[in-house]
Parts: sequence; structure tokens; C-alpha cells
Amino acid sequence: MSNNTTTRRPAPSTPDHLRDVEAALPPLATIAEARAALRYGDSTIRQLIRSGQLRAIRSTPTGSSRLLIPRSEIIRFLCERPAA
Repeated sequence: MSNNTTTRRPAPSTPDHLRDVEAALPPLATIAEARAALRYGDSTIRQLIRSGQLRAIRSTPTGSSRLLIPRSEIIRFLCERPAA
């Protein structure tokens, strides 16, 4: 009998201080979920996407739907940004 619930384990290369953030994020995060992880406002996250600093995809090919940000992109961004 299998259990349908799975626990996402962080990748071994993820720094220790980001493992909780990675485990809490879905594979494709919405702007609101990214906002909570990055602690930036919606406008700043959209600006990062427009400038190419943060990669995102549209949920439909027409481009008229919401932006989704891969979890790996959020973790990469957090690893690369300078410490405050």
C-alpha cells in the first residue's frame, strides 16, 4: 500500500540556510509565493523578471495568464544576491 503524500527533499547542493525555503516552495511558484520567499514586493519581482535577473514562465502559451517562477530560480537568486 503506497502513501500518496510525498515530502520534497531539498537538493544536496542547496545551502543549509535555504533548505527550509526550498522545501516550502512548490515546483512553480506564483508571484505571491515568490514574494514570501524573496521578501520583495510584487512590482520588484516583476521588474526582476523583465530585466532577466529572475526567470519565469507563463502558465499558458498565449502569455495572458499568470507568471510562474521555478523553485530552482528562486533558490538560485537567493544564493547569488548579496547579503544585507
